[in-house]
Amino acid sequence: GLSWRTILHKRGAYRKEFHGFDIDKVAAMTTEGDIDKLLSKTSNNTTELVVRHRGKLQSVINNATIIQQLIGDGTIASFKGYLWSFVDNKPILNQWQSFND
Repeated sequence: GLSWRTILHKRGAYRKEFHGFDIDKVAAMTTEGDIDKLLSKTSNNTTELVVRHRGKLQSVINNATIIQQLIGDGTIASFKGYLWSFVDNKPILNQWQSFND
């Protein structure tokens, strides 16, 4: 698996490579052209690169396509609204005092 720390350090690269997480733009990406380009990118700064794992990159495109379908068939009104519905449209602000909490 991957640690959240790894992904958080690369979030700028993900935001850039996946078009600011625009669902329609991500769903339009192709597994051959776009993913191959991401897999072949190089940089001395690893935070400029997404995790180069074909299956994980394909899942981003697949998830965007599924979200489009759910919105298109009226199952959900928006992905944002769908996610917020799990917490009654209010952020959960935990006030942990230590790592043991």
